[in-house]
Amino acid sequence: MIFLYVIIIIFILCILYHYTALVIQAKKYPPPGELVSVNGHKLHIFGEGKGSPTIIFDSGHGLPAYTNWSLIQPEISKTSRTCIYDRAGYGWSEGSSKPRTSAQMVEELHTLLITSGEKAPFILVAHSISALNACLFAHTYPSEVAGLVIVDGGTPQFYKQLNRKPLLRIMRIAKYLSILGLIRVLGQFRLISSLNLVQQHLSREYRKLDKALFYRHFLNDNMLNELISLGESTEQVSAIDTLGDIPLVIITSGQNAANIKNWQAGHLSILELSTDKTHIIAEGIGHSVHLEQPETVIREIRKLLDSLSK
Repeated sequence: MIFLYVIIIIFILCILYHYTALVIQAKKYPPPGELVSVNGHKLHIFGEGKGSPTIIFDSGHGLPAYTNWSLIQPEISKTSRTCIYDRAGYGWSEGSSKPRTSAQMVEELHTLLITSGEKAPFILVAHSISALNACLFAHTYPSEVAGLVIVDGGTPQFYKQLNRKPLLRIMRIAKYLSILGLIRVLGQFRLISSLNLVQQHLSREYRKLDKALFYRHFLNDNMLNELISLGESTEQVSAIDTLGDIPLVIITSGQNAANIKNWQAGHLSILELSTDKTHIIAEGIGHSVHLEQPETVIREIRKLLDSLSK
């Protein structure tokens, strides 16, 4: 019985610690950009720099865009207009009750850009799962897209083979552990590998903010719904027959190309959608190319900008 009481007290302390930290961090880290009402919920967008085209950065699953692109956006902003935005349930954006399909997120991004006054044409820079949204955006609004830079993006070919059921089961358990404050406690002891992989590349200032945003939204309903809706999103992107002559750059992780079935094949399949394509393999680099080797991503964005200015 005493053991049970001890466990209950530990849970209570974890919950108090977690929710007290949430309140403190919400005050400490206000949104750097603006919150724009889109379809009944507010999305966060942060813009810097001047020029055209405008470069839009989108992050991978569960990752806050502001910190995740902190090694890229400030550098590109020196000579170009850039924007990062948080999908619903990410960063400073509010959650949404609507399905998290690529088509829904593309429509929300388009509305966000118009409402916030950002001007086309756009270059979309997308990492991991957000590559699906970038490709569908370019197909849906081709006249507004000047180019795509896909950073080790997920593809229909890869996601069709992915068994999501065990992954979702684990994530649902982790979600409830987060509600109980246990994920934050584990993170304090550096026991969350995904957090450590990102954090090691960030400055001290961005590490603190990244942790705060990570714990605030860890595997919330919108993030889970993105994976639940992945089959529908994959079908939406698979239906794309061409991206025409929109410049398309795909940067592939050398490690993923060597170790994950259909990873590079999926990238080559997406490349065939455009008549103006470039394929870069980041040899020896993992999935987060933009964090592990940011100079490669910066170089390819600048090369694309230079080609568009000629």
